Amino acid sequence: MNTIKFENKGNIKMIAHRGVSGLERENTCPAFVAAGVKSYWGIETDVHVTLDGKFIIIHDDNTKRVAGDEMIVEKTTYDTLRSIRLVDTDGEKSRRASVGENSKSAPLAKVWADDVPMAVQLFGSEPEFMAEAAAMVAEGSYAGCTSEARPAAIDINMGCPVHKIVSNGEGSALLRDIPLAGRIVRAVCAAVDLPVTVKIRIGFDAEHICAVEMAKELEASGASAICVH
Repeated sequence: MNTIKFENKGNIKMIAHRGVSGLERENTCPAFVAAGVKSYWGIETDVHVTLDGKFIIIHDDNTKRVAGDEMIVEKTTYDTLRSIRLVDTDGEKSRRASVGENSKSAPLAKVWADDVPMAVQLFGSEPEFMAEAAAMVAEGSYAGCTSEARPAAIDINMGCPVHKIVSNGEGSALLRDIPLAGRIVRAVCAAVDLPVTVKIRIGFDAEHICAVEMAKELEASGASAICVH
């Protein structure tokens, strides 16, 4: 769906169609976050009910278009639907499915003996997957890439302002959701026996300075150190 540009917007309020689907996959959290970043007045989306009475956001009443395999939403449980692997817009499996699988980014997490001590930095917005990835890195074997030594710490990037990171709800976008940032740190701390550190900024932008509030939440959640970028 194309956006119509008005010369004189007046009181016109724009609604994002299934999120900003031109930037991210429609009906996903990244598309909704992108709509929020662009200050849309609202979001139009599609909601369906699963077999066990839970609500999910998906355009069709089945999963064929987004996963390849067809499952009828109303005849499938929420947990089963949550476990399926989505096909990303570039034809590869989604980031959600990539934890533990071979990937091009895996060598970046490799720790060489000559590099010790060093930390490995991760970024993400889902506590359970961040914890899983951190555990793999801490054990020295991530996505098929084996390290020569363990990292000295796990660092979490909550300060990156790059659009493709922020629009996915990651990096500095977490400065706008401090409770979620805290949950991520708690999950990672519980998954590893290494110090967990966090990189942040003083705020998401000049109008939203929150470094002190953010730092207190991260410290309370178990962070060993915080770096203000």
